Amino acid sequence: MNIDEVGRTEHGNKELVALFGEKVFSFPKPSTLIQYFLKTMTSSESVILDFFAGSGSTAHAVMQQNAEDGGNRRFILVQLPEATDNPEFPKISDITRERVRRAGTKIKAEVGLTGQDLDVGFRAFKLGASNFRNWDVETDTLLAEDLEAFVDNINTNADDDGIVYEILLKAGIRLDTDLQKVSIAGADVTLAMDGLVAVSANRAITQEFIDGVLALEPPVQQLYLLDSGFGDNDSLKVNARHQFAARRSDSDPDKDDALRTV
Repeated sequence: MNIDEVGRTEHGNKELVALFGEKVFSFPKPSTLIQYFLKTMTSSESVILDFFAGSGSTAHAVMQQNAEDGGNRRFILVQLPEATDNPEFPKISDITRERVRRAGTKIKAEVGLTGQDLDVGFRAFKLGASNFRNWDVETDTLLAEDLEAFVDNINTNADDDGIVYEILLKAGIRLDTDLQKVSIAGADVTLAMDGLVAVSANRAITQEFIDGVLALEPPVQQLYLLDSGFGDNDSLKVNARHQFAARRSDSDPDKDDALRTV
């Protein structure tokens, strides 16, 4: 390996300046060096993990290599939100995400018509508190207070997308799973596993909504809803459970859990 051919830190600096118009990160890894390793050590379907993502050089290299050989490599980047002295990008993770966006746009433009199917998209997640309130009581008085509070167990600062992804994760569905969002009776429903699994953060569930989910094709086999979305309408919840359970085989031990509420 000739280091001058695969790149030094100075080459990494030039890459960032070309993307950002200024130096936004110290001692970045040159994407050409990482691309050299990708060529020699990975296959076209490899998943590449970089636990110290920094400026996002690994993602840049993966997308570039896919553009050159038609591969379908994927990347997972992990970066702590370390502070920077750049007000435009106050955390290193901000630089990481923006580098991936700009590099993807640049590579897509350079490839042109031949790269119409090139996937340069990504999903970004950050570790945070649960969207659901924690059940933690020490006295009967606190228990009584918490029972009142837990009529709705959703945190006040929770957002629908966060709720949906947390439910999907707890259901064992991977973050890179293909998802489709549809609207039913004015509420969003997220479909996973080719439509067999559905999740909704609908706060006002109606029979029209349940009927709409039941009408989806292919038929939904597992539905996750917010318990608080049913309000005081226990009969609607019970009937919905029976309707979805009827889709499962009588021999299925999880038949009665075809509709789960959280």
